[in-house]
Amino acid sequence: MIAFVIIFFLSGFIRSASAQDILTLRSGRELKVNIVEETTFVIKYREAENPTGPLYSVEKSKVESVKYSKKNRDTQEVTSGRTEKAEKSEAAIQPESDLLTVKKRYVYKNGRIMGIRQVKTTMEETPEALNLYNSGSRKCKLSNSCAYGVIFTSMGTTLATNKMEPDEATKFAIVGLAVCGGFIISGIVLASKGKKQIRQSVQMYNSTVIKPASYQIDFRVSPVSAGISVRF
Repeated sequence: MIAFVIIFFLSGFIRSASAQDILTLRSGRELKVNIVEETTFVIKYREAENPTGPLYSVEKSKVESVKYSKKNRDTQEVTSGRTEKAEKSEAAIQPESDLLTVKKRYVYKNGRIMGIRQVKTTMEETPEALNLYNSGSRKCKLSNSCAYGVIFTSMGTTLATNKMEPDEATKFAIVGLAVCGGFIISGIVLASKGKKQIRQSVQMYNSTVIKPASYQIDFRVSPVSAGISVRF
């Protein structure tokens, strides 16, 4: 009986493992996922180990290859026969630019806010920009922690001073205010540096997206005329 149960669970594990899709990004990283939807430009997926978890998306331009599971390959064969009208409609809404923008500490693309995972996947091919973004993101998270520090310190100070004599309560309150002030200043500094690094990371990434125009200048001289032509 025990052997039957073990075999049952093992077979279920093997089936779930074989049912996963594999996305290989251009950076070389492999993602074991369950692809939920695939369009001309974007692949939407959930992590294979968390099939009911959040839905993520990655642009096809960031994907080197896709290895479909048997189940998903059959689905893709059915859904791949979309009409030409649907393809044109989708192409019409495809953004023309891959540039990113920043508002405060959040990164946007084509007016839509990006999650941290999406930003990291987008910047994967530019390690310097990614490292700068990670550093800025950590500083912003620490600044949030400082805000919680102010709240808990204030609550603790209030509860403690209620049980003290007036003189002791005054001294303890002053210490509490000093600690809160330290948290506030640290939070402001961390948030400022974090936002700055995030802006710099986006600028660095955008500089790799924008390609300088290439052109060639030809000089032509003949017995009767001379001229210059520029070819782009």
